[in-house]
Amino acid sequence: LKNSESNTVLHLPLEKTVGKDFAVNLALTFDLTRLSPKGKAALNNTIYYIAPSVLYKTSKINVQAGIRPSWDNKSFKLFPNVLADISTEDRRFTFQAGWTGYIRKTTYQYLAGQNPWIWLPASFKNTWIEERFAGFKGSIGNHFTYSAKAGFNLLNNQPLFINDTAAGSDGKSFRVINESRINVVNFGGELGYTINEKFSLITGLTFNQFSGLRDNAKAWGLVPLELKAAMRLQVIKDLWLKTDLYAFQGAKYLKKGNIEDRLAGAVDLSAGLEFKITKNVNLWTQFNNIFNREYQRWNQYPVYGFNFVGGVVFNFDTKN
Repeated sequence: LKNSESNTVLHLPLEKTVGKDFAVNLALTFDLTRLSPKGKAALNNTIYYIAPSVLYKTSKINVQAGIRPSWDNKSFKLFPNVLADISTEDRRFTFQAGWTGYIRKTTYQYLAGQNPWIWLPASFKNTWIEERFAGFKGSIGNHFTYSAKAGFNLLNNQPLFINDTAAGSDGKSFRVINESRINVVNFGGELGYTINEKFSLITGLTFNQFSGLRDNAKAWGLVPLELKAAMRLQVIKDLWLKTDLYAFQGAKYLKKGNIEDRLAGAVDLSAGLEFKITKNVNLWTQFNNIFNREYQRWNQYPVYGFNFVGGVVFNFDTKN
């Protein structure tokens, strides 16, 4: 549709140590987005914030206590910014907790990255996010790592996606609508096993429960459950096998007549090979959707079935 968007971000961090264990942190961030829709006036979306905080660091404890005063265009919001890590002496186990908030910029790039089938929205509202969480991470032996986190998040002005069911429309394009408030109970976990550079296996699970919506019946287009796993194996010298597994529970969506439905979930497996010919040249191939499953992440847009791609990577950095 020939819409264009530019983004400019300026981040100025400043940290001053005080004694052995304390530090004072002050960061200033300015973020400007300018959207130029075809045939329409340009839209500016500007946020900036400062993040003063005090840090306390020892071999076992790392605490950051501060605030994040933020300006979303002409609206002011004061977010908390409190984070804590408490570790054992050998750092094999770390307890984490926090209460933090920030503004997630809603840009055309962000929306199209979530759903590439959207109409350009008439206006943009940035999302205000507050996270309260607790969890832990650690390692067992030299190869096994783990982490888990549970949290309660509050989202203000969350973009949702619904099929355009207006008269004369085929319903395949999506309209971006705003939800003024969503409560999200979140759980995430990750397990990893690594043997030097020869083998690695990482799997992660993310669960989100959406509730407390004020403007919409459901969180249209948001995925409640995702499972990701990635493996990398050195078969022989300079030859690696890589596999990725992605599974999810389908999102809620609206059909014509405002009829609620849910997309079917799916499991998608891909695998590929990468061969290092020289220190500058790699060959690779990737086989996608090996199960040849036809599924939809977005209503009326089935993914490709089994397919493969390949290519060459040339590295100009001769030092590596």
